[in-house]
Amino acid sequence: MDPLIDRGEYAALAYCTYLNQASLGLIPRTLVEASVRFLTDVAQHGNLRLSDQAEARVLDGLRTAAARAARQVDVAALAARARDVGSRVVVDVTQMAGAAPVTMTHWGVDALVCSGYKWLSAPAGVALLAMTEDLAAATPVIVGWKGSATPFDFTPQDLTLAADARRFELSTMSYSAAMGLLTSIKLLTGVGLTAISEHASQLAADLAEQAAPLGWAPYRALGDRSASGHIVSLRHPAATAGDVQAALARQHNISTSSRSGGIRVSLHAYNSSHDIRVLAQALASVSPP
Repeated sequence: MDPLIDRGEYAALAYCTYLNQASLGLIPRTLVEASVRFLTDVAQHGNLRLSDQAEARVLDGLRTAAARAARQVDVAALAARARDVGSRVVVDVTQMAGAAPVTMTHWGVDALVCSGYKWLSAPAGVALLAMTEDLAAATPVIVGWKGSATPFDFTPQDLTLAADARRFELSTMSYSAAMGLLTSIKLLTGVGLTAISEHASQLAADLAEQAAPLGWAPYRALGDRSASGHIVSLRHPAATAGDVQAALARQHNISTSSRSGGIRVSLHAYNSSHDIRVLAQALASVSPP
């Protein structure tokens, strides 16, 4: 399988096999350039390039793009059980958003939260929050100036909160990271989140097939409903995961993670069948006999 995103977007892929998006996501050059352009513009020109009015609207495009990116996975049973005991449900989709479609409506959850620096491939310093209308109408425990309906109206006698989830924004954040995230969401949704998910699942199946003769198997069978198509934890009955992970990096320039007794392999749109073959060959050379 060929990659879904041009590998030339990632400098590291010129000299290593990167299977570690779940740890620290690679950021495409296009996103880095968008972030740097915004940062340079504001750093060199200040309010001449970012007026108060523009700052108040600076995240609007990101909010819209993030809302359009949300779709379909079944965790409704967990949400229904939580409802039975009167609990709110907040789902952290940091290890899913950008790798597969996610949804709020079909799950029936109260809120989704997500960091931008893993599968969404954005710089650190920006995150997303989506919530139901009733939760968005609640008064925040801590109110920041960006949570106002009119952030630059500093009338001390009156504070009118934004009518939506924007009321939970506290203060000035990393706008350059937000510009990178906006660019990333457009890139990933342009490729297609379903296509990215299916791409990773096929690579995971190839990995399981090629690793099996070497004694390595996924912690969860790939057909299991609880399994992830884009994160595979390989286990071996006689191998020490930390030693193998270190050998993969040192001897073969393959970046993975060692987690809870397994080799965690994370697959994203820039990975290909070649990456799987390289990993399988490397495992053959470093695995216990």
